[in-house]
Amino acid sequence: MDYSTTIPINTTNATIAVWDCSGKRSISSQELWVKIGEGGAPFIGKMSVPFILFFLMVVIYIDEVIFLVKNSIYWKRTVYAIWVLSLFPVLTAFSITGIFAPRTSGTARFAASFYFAVVLKKFFTYILHYYGGKEAMVEALRGVPYVPPNPFPCCFVLCCWRNHPMTVRRLNVLQGLVYQVLIMYPLIYLLQSILALEYYTMPNRAVVLVSTILGLLGTLSSFTCLYGYTVLSKVSRFTLQNYNIRAKFITVQMVVAFNTVQGFTIRTVDRFDGLSCGFPYPDKANSYLLHNYILICEVFILSLCAWWAFRRNEEGCEVQPVLLPGETFTSIKKDIESATTSDGTGSCDKDSIPTDDVSDDVPLPYGGLHMNKAFESV
Repeated sequence: MDYSTTIPINTTNATIAVWDCSGKRSISSQELWVKIGEGGAPFIGKMSVPFILFFLMVVIYIDEVIFLVKNSIYWKRTVYAIWVLSLFPVLTAFSITGIFAPRTSGTARFAASFYFAVVLKKFFTYILHYYGGKEAMVEALRGVPYVPPNPFPCCFVLCCWRNHPMTVRRLNVLQGLVYQVLIMYPLIYLLQSILALEYYTMPNRAVVLVSTILGLLGTLSSFTCLYGYTVLSKVSRFTLQNYNIRAKFITVQMVVAFNTVQGFTIRTVDRFDGLSCGFPYPDKANSYLLHNYILICEVFILSLCAWWAFRRNEEGCEVQPVLLPGETFTSIKKDIESATTSDGTGSCDKDSIPTDDVSDDVPLPYGGLHMNKAFESV
């Protein structure tokens, strides 16, 4: 139903006023709630979807936290997992704030970007914790002949890296490619919020051009982060296969793509007046509203995928090192698909092997790198 025109409804004394589609002002939250009430069941149903999905995500998150705490093996790793899983309800909460309090959309966008950047940093540290640190990761990947600089779907990346094995220096570069979002995301969205205020009061092409350039920089920053995660995922798919690591990587990477690339695409369409007035309600920032509405639905689906990927008992699992040619070691068979715990979640099909606390400078045995607390201090 198009709410950009006058919609007569039988009320006591009056009919509904038309939506303001002039784009000269942003409606207030009070005006929005009045319009929702006047719009009747169709509009109330449409605007209730974000709240319903948010409630379900909170329930899923609470279930995940209870399971992780109950089955915690290393508390530091459990905290990292809780941080990563909190991204879904928190990102939804900021999106709902921007939708139902339109004039706070800039602040909500800045806060969401900062929190998102912190979670991306936590996820990288979460992966390193499985290995026990950077040196332990390089040791586990010593049998990998080379790390491809342009893995799928980053085949178009022209990288100066050569096909060399993983080293601590190369791992530091990957870490920098991910950690740059801690600076880029908050800075870009802060500048966009300032420009949005300027655009409301004094619209001109220069402001639009600068805002578009900032959007491109944000998208480039996201692609850079995705590239770092893609390389890390490719080299870890065998060594961390017992931890369902590919599903965890895909879930986080999809959130990055939906949150930034999709947002920039919708904003570009809106620049050319490709979005009609009235969904979910007319506002100066129609692209932001539509992006957040769609993002909430996408994040809900990804939260279900994350629930499946993270809610697994990891007791007894080990990192499987890639050995050099000629090396052998006794490996205990691990078959995630054939083993389930009593509550139906996957686990490693072997008994837990106790390990002592070690530090990064202690050499790890070739016959399987156990999960240790070498990275607890990170």
